Amino acid sequence: MFSRPSPLPCPRYAKAGVLLLAERSGQLPPTHTAYLRLLPETLDTPVLWTDSELDLLANPPMQEKIKQQRREWADLYTAFSEAYCGPSPAPDKQTFLWALQCVRSRAFSGPHPGPPIQQRLASGAALCTLGAAYVVWAHVPLESALNAAIAAALFNLLYDVLLSGRRRWYALLPGVDSINHSSHVESDVAYRVFGDSFELTTGSSFQPGEQVFISYGLQSNDTLLQYYGFVEQDNRHERVQLDVADGESRAQGLLGPDGSFQRVSGMGEVGRQALVQAGEALKAQLLLAGKQSSGSAERVALAAEYRAEKIRCLELAIAALNRALQ
Repeated sequence: MFSRPSPLPCPRYAKAGVLLLAERSGQLPPTHTAYLRLLPETLDTPVLWTDSELDLLANPPMQEKIKQQRREWADLYTAFSEAYCGPSPAPDKQTFLWALQCVRSRAFSGPHPGPPIQQRLASGAALCTLGAAYVVWAHVPLESALNAAIAAALFNLLYDVLLSGRRRWYALLPGVDSINHSSHVESDVAYRVFGDSFELTTGSSFQPGEQVFISYGLQSNDTLLQYYGFVEQDNRHERVQLDVADGESRAQGLLGPDGSFQRVSGMGEVGRQALVQAGEALKAQLLLAGKQSSGSAERVALAAEYRAEKIRCLELAIAALNRALQ
């Protein structure tokens, strides 16, 4: 499919996106045809928005993250198209971005557990066979062969342990990736080595006929909008990025609805009153942006939902800070 390696480091989601395109175009055996039919024909995350539509978010740090994503994905497409040598023409940029959005919004990841149990058993059987053959033909003492086999097994075990700490699996899971997100439930998706399968568990209970939700992680609406294309109302993990000035002190960080401030960068200490003032200023900016309506109706509405949740978070945070000041 490619004439030469890409000069860019390729993230996991991009590799998965290329495999998705290859199977969709028939360049790989059609083992997941039914799943491919379930994927949405179009996706519309903010990476496709115009600059004027991004302005509706009224959040410069968020807008810059999306623009940076846009540049990175454009570079990935350039590298992809230059290295492509498939039997059919290379997918256009719109199709390539569709694949990246699909993977970025649907894939799960977790610690890499090493090879599946079937591969481990096959390796063990091969090791035992070689050891037995070595004892018979080379006339090596059985004890020496056993010591060598144990050493090899321990090496493989330690290698798997060390490898799993550094690598992660990244997978599209049909069915599971169709379940909607809620920050009010707890869930986990894990790969089970002995079953060579993925397992979804949740600490929440659901009644028959009730919609099931899972958690996509501790995601604020910034991440949910940027990569998944939606905004969650009453998001437990909502935060507002805030630039705060307090005299000569400056700080950038995340303000939570309880008034907590998680500092990211800056110098010096900032007080609660400075946080209130910065919060009020940002709230006024978000309200002002609501008077604009440049863009498609769907994107304008989604940006309005995003601003409303940021305003809700700010109002809760300001109220909490004012109570602490009394």
